[in-house]
Amino acid sequence: MPSPAAGALGLTSSRRAVRAFERGLAVAVGRPDPVVMQVTHLGLPVRDERASRRFYCAYFGFDPASAQRYEDGTVIIRDGAGFDLALHTVSGEVGPLPAFLHVGFRLSEPAQVRALRGRLAADGVQIVEECDEPGLVSFKCLDPDGHRVEVYWETPAPGR
Repeated sequence: MPSPAAGALGLTSSRRAVRAFERGLAVAVGRPDPVVMQVTHLGLPVRDERASRRFYCAYFGFDPASAQRYEDGTVIIRDGAGFDLALHTVSGEVGPLPAFLHVGFRLSEPAQVRALRGRLAADGVQIVEECDEPGLVSFKCLDPDGHRVEVYWETPAPGR
């Protein structure tokens, strides 16, 4: 029997789609055979591609050796899980950006979140939000262009 959440999305006919939904993957609905999708890259406008590349490689696990430059000036860096971050240089200011807009990185232990927060703060990176309570440890900081970056750990949901 499909989960109630999957049923609410009209996925009752496809066990594959239900399993994907329950694992947190996106599922394109409204098709006879729903397509399972996963977010694999993010494009960010940046003023200084090198500063942004250093930031994401130093703190968020992107591999500097993976950098690929394209004709339009975009540089793509990849992390160990195969996620691509496309840094595209723009002239002028990048913002202002809505306060809620952010990218998030999940860590497996609360101590990892606290350690990275301490390292970023010690290096002068602006921390703009923090939470440290049972079940959730998180913070948001600003990258060199003012993009909000969240790092968090939370108690896993039942069944995950």
